[in-house]
Amino acid sequence: MKPLIHLSQLKCHFIKVATYQKGISLVEIMVAMVIDILLLILITAYIIQQSNMRSELEKTTMQMENGRYAMFVLQQDLNHAGYYGPWEPPIVNMSGFSDPCVTNPETPDISTDPYNANISLVFPVSGYNNPSSTPSCLPDHKTGTDILVVRRVDTAGSITSPTVNDIYLQSTSTSEASPFDRNMGIQNADLQNGNPTGFALGSLNSDNSVNVVGTQADGSTPLILKKANVMNPSPLITTPRLAADIFKYHVHIYFISPCSMATGGTGLNKVCQTTDDNGSPIPTLKRMELTSVAGTRQFREVPLVEGIENLQIDYGVDTDLDGSPDGSFTVAPSATDWTNIVVVKLNILSRNVEKTSVCPTLNPPAYCTIVFNLGLHGNVGPFTDGYKRHVYTESVLLVNPVKRRQQ
Repeated sequence: MKPLIHLSQLKCHFIKVATYQKGISLVEIMVAMVIDILLLILITAYIIQQSNMRSELEKTTMQMENGRYAMFVLQQDLNHAGYYGPWEPPIVNMSGFSDPCVTNPETPDISTDPYNANISLVFPVSGYNNPSSTPSCLPDHKTGTDILVVRRVDTAGSITSPTVNDIYLQSTSTSEASPFDRNMGIQNADLQNGNPTGFALGSLNSDNSVNVVGTQADGSTPLILKKANVMNPSPLITTPRLAADIFKYHVHIYFISPCSMATGGTGLNKVCQTTDDNGSPIPTLKRMELTSVAGTRQFREVPLVEGIENLQIDYGVDTDLDGSPDGSFTVAPSATDWTNIVVVKLNILSRNVEKTSVCPTLNPPAYCTIVFNLGLHGNVGPFTDGYKRHVYTESVLLVNPVKRRQQ
């Protein structure tokens, strides 16, 4: 029979076993480090990939928003083109149209300029097709792109306190029945400069005659009234002769500028330089607005949407006065067709503000090879500069000119 193991021996045995189980070896540490590094590489690559995808998604989303917003701005203005309050301009065929950059349309010289801005009220829309020379008030212009001019009055309603030297239209609804003579200008519709101190209320005279309520925008006695003059009425008439409503007059000239934030020149409207937009000029949809700046009437440049690279316009002409285009669209209406424009087809090319990647020679991605159609202007592209692009096209009905032709 074997002797029993003493407890002291058993304790020693367990101590030795525990000593052999302590820590991990250097090899195990290196293996663990390699695994950790591989995991970090995979996680980093995943984060970079997701970040790139998010960046591209943001660029695409911004490009889509810019393109759609540019279309929205142009569409809204064209929907109101030719709106002149209660007045409906006569339907006439005139040759040519005036310089949209005229800043004093309230005092035209008919003898020297038969196509003055006053008569230009019969041209709610006009344009320039890839012009070699642009309207005089444009500070710059991206070569090869179209220019669009829209004329209308404010749709917010008549005003009671005009701004000094802004331009306003005062008219009545009966002016369409009056004859239209190019040597006389518009009848019963008058463009005037503003004078906020010129408004006054009418009053009843002792002989029961009635003074006029309201004035012209320039503060003088109105020649255009909503109600006819009633002299020496009997019995007593308390309804005053009302001056025609006054509306802010808008001339908007839309164009593509080579940059967003121009810095060249010394005037109010700057000229684009190659160093603008941090050295990478961003083509931008802008418009010139006829307005008063510090009491001086001028055209002011307003940047609208960045990344709009091209604007091409097709026009639908209605010569039989039924309110619909007669046939195919045209990019350059004849001199006598500008008063007959009823549909404007907009073709807008929008591009990302930031590059995606330089196009490789071998196996280039789709955005490096795609060709874009801009209506009758034809195709443009492909572009290999690394920017993604998209075309937006929409036909816009000129509601006010069409309504008059269908009455």
